[in-house]
Amino acid sequence: MATWQSFIQAPNDAVVLMSGDQAAIVTESETGLNTYYYQTSMPLPSSTMAIAVGYWDCAEISGPATTGDLDAYRQELKIPWCGHENNTCRVNYYYHPVLPCRLFAPKSLLPKVVAEFKEYLPRCFASAYKLLGPHPFSRIDLLIVPSSFASLGLASPNIIFLSQTLLAGDGSLCIRLAHEISHSWFGLLIGSWDWAEEWLSEGFATYMEDSIHALAMSWTQKQQQDHSELRALLRYKTLKAELLNTEEELQMLRPNQGKELRDQETSVLYVKNGMNPEKAFTQVHYLKGYFLLRYLSGMVGVSRFDQLIRDYVRLYHGKLVFSQEIFALLFKTFPELSVQGLTTERIYSEWLDYPGMPKVMDDYSPNNDNIVYTEVLQEVQKWKTINKANARKKKRIKVDVTSIDLEPDQLVLLLEYLLEEETLATRTLTQLNNTYHLSNKNADILHRWCELVTKHQYSNGYMDVRHFLVNHQAMGIYMYGECVLSASPELRKIAEECFETTSQDMDPGVYKTVHAMLFVEECEAEAMK
Repeated sequence: MATWQSFIQAPNDAVVLMSGDQAAIVTESETGLNTYYYQTSMPLPSSTMAIAVGYWDCAEISGPATTGDLDAYRQELKIPWCGHENNTCRVNYYYHPVLPCRLFAPKSLLPKVVAEFKEYLPRCFASAYKLLGPHPFSRIDLLIVPSSFASLGLASPNIIFLSQTLLAGDGSLCIRLAHEISHSWFGLLIGSWDWAEEWLSEGFATYMEDSIHALAMSWTQKQQQDHSELRALLRYKTLKAELLNTEEELQMLRPNQGKELRDQETSVLYVKNGMNPEKAFTQVHYLKGYFLLRYLSGMVGVSRFDQLIRDYVRLYHGKLVFSQEIFALLFKTFPELSVQGLTTERIYSEWLDYPGMPKVMDDYSPNNDNIVYTEVLQEVQKWKTINKANARKKKRIKVDVTSIDLEPDQLVLLLEYLLEEETLATRTLTQLNNTYHLSNKNADILHRWCELVTKHQYSNGYMDVRHFLVNHQAMGIYMYGECVLSASPELRKIAEECFETTSQDMDPGVYKTVHAMLFVEECEAEAMK
């Protein structure tokens, strides 16, 4: 944990962004270089410091909080929002619901960025404030980074890096903003003492993004429940697939079991699997952590669990923690859980220290009265019927392909179910794309569509695969694998051509992983030298 200050020189037409309490103090010079001064007074993990230098235009985002009577809520906050004793807190809380926020992007992209986020961001800030308390930082900059950036989003103090992939054009990927804003509390305000316990950051942010997004969208309680269950099902399917393709050691949320790891010869502390390239691409700590929190929330009730999270923030902000801190607070707040047979040891053995799917999650499905879910099931059945008709070798039966208007998450789930079908006729895939315009949808939908294209080697969709690999590189690593596994020479050629086009700009970890996928024999020969 540290504070920092910096003087950074850059060309006078460039922009320098950095983690800091206030916006930069800029000193101009006749030499053609400006000096940017940043400083922080709040101790933070040094690993979270971020600097970005580039040529961007800027737009300031501000607006009224529109998620309920937030003025009344502010009166209920305990001021100062702190559980520390003896006035030891050094967090510079911001007590207004909506943070000062600037958007930075290349000039050609900035209008699109503003259109995508300007309405959602103030509501998202206000929703996070209502659920988690005052903002840990007094300002925030959002920077749109090139498509070669290795992730969809990355949160640092005062700066959030966002992939161009999130510019869907319809706001359908804005929930990712809720995730990154959640990291102000989980990952930054409260850090993990053991870097291997990433679930304390990613699991919490994934859990909170649903609640923050629902409040920002002004959904009713039923709407929130239905959409939360739908997203839980999508995450469950993703987690099952991840566990099948992830080595067991990377499936555990507490691999060190609360113990420090030291090299026997040097006594230097090290992070388990810290250099494992596969660790950067696994989502297990996001999803398994999310489902643990969802499980605990179901045991005590959502509103009571939300209050527990607020208490956790008040008690442990500005600190590094192990997993046991949240569980100690859980059982102190809800002693009845012990009577029900739940213990910290049981949570460790079934969730954190255990590879694979927890036994209580052997299966998951939304409630039968979930409208957004049942609509998808109806569409799935309809497309199965259409596919049977299209597969007839004799005269085809005319079928109705008209469809209801599915929301983006519903469409993702529909495609997930269709991916489970052993065969889909070429005509079915054509009708599917024509009905939902899948080629023009957000990256989540396009990803599933490209999986269908590669699985069934639907040549009319190969241009979509090429577009996805080049323009959505943060998600493209999985699609390279699909192209290789398809055993299609044409798809492999597309993958190799896209790799050649983008490799010079790729993140080193992504480059190494994709290169190994495409040229496995060459890599094995090199390793044997």
